[in-house]
Amino acid sequence: MIGKQLQYIRQALNLSQNEMAYALDLTLITVWRIETGRQKPLPKTIRHIQEVLCYDEEDLIEINELLAESENSRRHARLKKKLREQANL
Repeated sequence: MIGKQLQYIRQALNLSQNEMAYALDLTLITVWRIETGRQKPLPKTIRHIQEVLCYDEEDLIEINELLAESENSRRHARLKKKLREQANL
């Protein structure tokens, strides 16, 4: 699920995969592989992503809930705004 979460956060920040890779000091192919589920990131990579993007467990729970729902635009908008404000970019 980390791939869908990373993709959601990236899109909330209005970043391309290339911009996200640069911000996280990862390669573009690594970001793509994680987002598509072709690569499971190491725990240290997950911690690094979390530190740079400044999200917490509560944010991940909310992202998972929103990904399970088909539509809840107000809730999506609130979470995306919070993620943009928290990011260390």
